[in-house]
Amino acid sequence: MSRQACEDGRVPPGSALFVSWTPEHGRSSGIARALGAEEIFVGAANYRPASAAVRYVASAVTTWRCLERSRPSTVLLMLPPLPAALVVMTWAWRRNARVVFDAHTGVFNDPKWRWARPLTLLLA
Repeated sequence: MSRQACEDGRVPPGSALFVSWTPEHGRSSGIARALGAEEIFVGAANYRPASAAVRYVASAVTTWRCLERSRPSTVLLMLPPLPAALVVMTWAWRRNARVVFDAHTGVFNDPKWRWARPLTLLLA
């Protein structure tokens, strides 16, 4: 499902929602199908050639809007990136929703995300 699907209101309210900040990801799709969750690929990559900061802000706004429209009871989130976790956890705290992290090896092994590991694990 694309971010457009969420913006069009095609995500049923109260359902589980799998959020990935990638244009598309087979593992996320497979997990979402297996758990009966709707999926949305927000994708910071969708905002290229903007800077990383601009891409993350745009992804954060899109994610928040989608969460507000669909009001899922559970949000599954592919990690990294840490900014996605901060957005989802903040929204879930305000709405009393559950959050489940799908932490890819990048959280633990990618030098790019090493700085974020302690906060990621604390949020988990």
